[in-house]
Amino acid sequence: MNPHRKSHRSGFTLTEVIVVAAIIGVLASLAFPGYRRIKALSQSTHCVSNLRQIGISLTAYLADHGMKLPELVPARESVTDDVPAIDTELLPYLNDVICFHCPGDHEKIYETTGTSYFWNSTLNGQDISAIDFLGISKNSAGIPL
Repeated sequence: MNPHRKSHRSGFTLTEVIVVAAIIGVLASLAFPGYRRIKALSQSTHCVSNLRQIGISLTAYLADHGMKLPELVPARESVTDDVPAIDTELLPYLNDVICFHCPGDHEKIYETTGTSYFWNSTLNGQDISAIDFLGISKNSAGIPL
């Protein structure tokens, strides 16, 4: 027997490496759905914040225009179209175009139209105090803009 030869080997056995990899895989599979849920909740919160800012800008618009809703198209076909849309008319009241981008917009609607949100054009030009939406009137709390 060689006296210089070590009888003890350092390192991990193949079984130990496989067990550790399996444990990491199980932990990752448990964490991934939680991560997706948290990301979706974060996007939803950001989107609600954007809608709040748009609502505040609409209130300022109404104050400047005799409490009349704007006459807008639901959305532009292209960001280059020169038509009155929610993002073009309310931008002066927001000063931040990013408010029109919903982080959950995975279809890239924002890049195409300039906004992730659409305008309910059935309310165009109506006085805010006498809104009529498909026969529902004077119930502004229940009428979607």
